[in-house]
Amino acid sequence: MFCNYDSWKLGVLIVGISWAVAGSGGPVIAGQDLSGDVTPQDSDLGAGTDGVQVQTRGSVHEAFAEPVVYDPGPGPVVPTEPPQPIEEQPPDQKPEGDDIQWIAGYWSWDQDCGNCGNYIWVSGIWRLPPPGHHWVPGYWNQVNGGWQWAPGVWMTVDPADAEYLPTPPASIEAGPIGDPLAADSIWSPGCWHWTESRYAWRPGFWVAFQPNWSWVPDHYAWTPGGSLFVEGYWDYPLARRGVLYAPVCFPSPALATPNFVYSPSVCIPAATLVSCLFVQPSCHRYCFGDYFGASNFQAGIYPWYAFHQSRYGYDPIYSHYSAVHCRDKGWSLRLHEEYRYRRDNPAARPPRLLAGQDAYRHGPASGKFPPLAMTASIHQLMKDSHQPIRVERLNADRRQGVARQANELHQFGQRRRAHETTAANRSPLNGQHATTPKLAGSPTGATIPKSQIAVSRTQNAQRPSLRAASGNAPPSTPTHPALDHGVRPLHPDQAPRRPDPHPNLPPVEHRTAGHPGYGLPREVHQSQPPVRRAATGSAAPHGQKPRPGPRR
Repeated sequence: MFCNYDSWKLGVLIVGISWAVAGSGGPVIAGQDLSGDVTPQDSDLGAGTDGVQVQTRGSVHEAFAEPVVYDPGPGPVVPTEPPQPIEEQPPDQKPEGDDIQWIAGYWSWDQDCGNCGNYIWVSGIWRLPPPGHHWVPGYWNQVNGGWQWAPGVWMTVDPADAEYLPTPPASIEAGPIGDPLAADSIWSPGCWHWTESRYAWRPGFWVAFQPNWSWVPDHYAWTPGGSLFVEGYWDYPLARRGVLYAPVCFPSPALATPNFVYSPSVCIPAATLVSCLFVQPSCHRYCFGDYFGASNFQAGIYPWYAFHQSRYGYDPIYSHYSAVHCRDKGWSLRLHEEYRYRRDNPAARPPRLLAGQDAYRHGPASGKFPPLAMTASIHQLMKDSHQPIRVERLNADRRQGVARQANELHQFGQRRRAHETTAANRSPLNGQHATTPKLAGSPTGATIPKSQIAVSRTQNAQRPSLRAASGNAPPSTPTHPALDHGVRPLHPDQAPRRPDPHPNLPPVEHRTAGHPGYGLPREVHQSQPPVRRAATGSAAPHGQKPRPGPRR
């Protein structure tokens, strides 16, 4: 990814050297002792210390989960410069295992958080990295008219070579075709692939479901310096990825306090996310919490089931959960039924601040769907059957060492920003989506030294986490169909052959006869001029015969 090994050697090596740090110590404010081993009570989730507001709504840390956006581009430009990164101290407890990593937090723009200058802090997380990948953090970049976020991305460790590519043509993915391998098979969408001097289309295919793994398909990550291709990989299901902490809102006086230090303690259970998970494709992020209002949908923040297989992208989390529940025919219908209920009944929506959580959970019954348990302490997660973890305590030296690494992580992001913005000024590769496979401009080659943020696919930690040990090694990468050089990009007057997100409809594959949305995808497809699809059949996992080609 980066052009000069010497200039990037330090930066890359610190991306997650937090081999052993911790997970639950209450917000630590300036003047508090960081060296004590105080065990937090389950009832004390660290709300409101010195005006700090713990949010039960906001961005999901992008290293914890990212949606696949078919045609990623630059995010919105915001008018206000973000504050300087805060000093974030990891909690004093962490999930067991040497392969669990601490990934620091970052500032996220929130239009609805005006009392905090419209920026909330997305707290750092404990993460079990996807095998063979390391985390390249995002950064804020000053552009004409304001500031713009360049998202972080999981990049493969081996091989180390990567390229900044010209903007690929608009995706022509049109949803699942052909017979699935089994009832719980997962559809992996098609994607443009760069081949020497042009893009070629690789059709989508069916992937065999793996209960302990979640398939993330081929996709692109936007950067100011060009598009980065991310090859499909196996990640862990949400409940096995680590610990997600709640975002926080800091008043200006707190940030101005000398020696201000913050340590997260309020966890967001993975089981809660599936009931209040949303996607904002323009910002390339997941959101959670109360985004049920109709105005959020109109602003481009969609329920995860509505985003999946829409014109905007693909949701690997939804795809995995739908396979888990493939024999429960009412699962997808209950998801959007709950969304509609909370949309139409504001009293049933979860609070936006931790301070209102107790009143919400213990108040009068809100009707058909029970209150959502938005938060938990790490001790409560240890008792959660959906996300059982075992923790270990960190001493003061190890915590402070990780705090230093958080500062180095910020420096790494700034080095990445300098490299990509310089490359963009020298040879811009990010333009409009092409209408021909052959594009002007040459890719910019770069080398990424291997980082210690992830254990490779073949390397074993001395003390692997329970989650990693239970899942064993990741499955083999599925066999992809051959590239189809005869497929042409869409004409500028053509719209993608995919439906818009709809708040009352499940994804395409779950719209069946008798459902109010049945027939809509077919009508959308027929309204567009045909684009020749690849003639190759769906690829089968190793050891299985391929299925016949797609049905017309």
